[in-house]
Amino acid sequence: MRSTTKAAKKGERVITVKHAAQYHPNVELLIGADNVKGNEIGRVKSMKGNKITLYRPLKNDHPVKDM
Repeated sequence: MRSTTKAAKKGERVITVKHAAQYHPNVELLIGADNVKGNEIGRVKSMKGNKITLYRPLKNDHPVKDM
C-alpha cells in the first residue's frame, strides 16, 4: 500500500495518508515496506482527518507513498 501523501521525518509521530478512516487505534502499520533505508512498525494512537498519530516517533525518514 502506498498511501502516505506527505513525507515524514525521523522523530515525527504523525503521518498523513489518503484514507485514515480505514485504520483503527492500536493497529500496527508497516511503514516503508519497500524502503531499503529502513522500514518500521508503528502503532496507531489516533486518527483525525487524514492524519494518523503514532504512539512512538518514527525511527527513519519516509518519502511520499512510503507505506
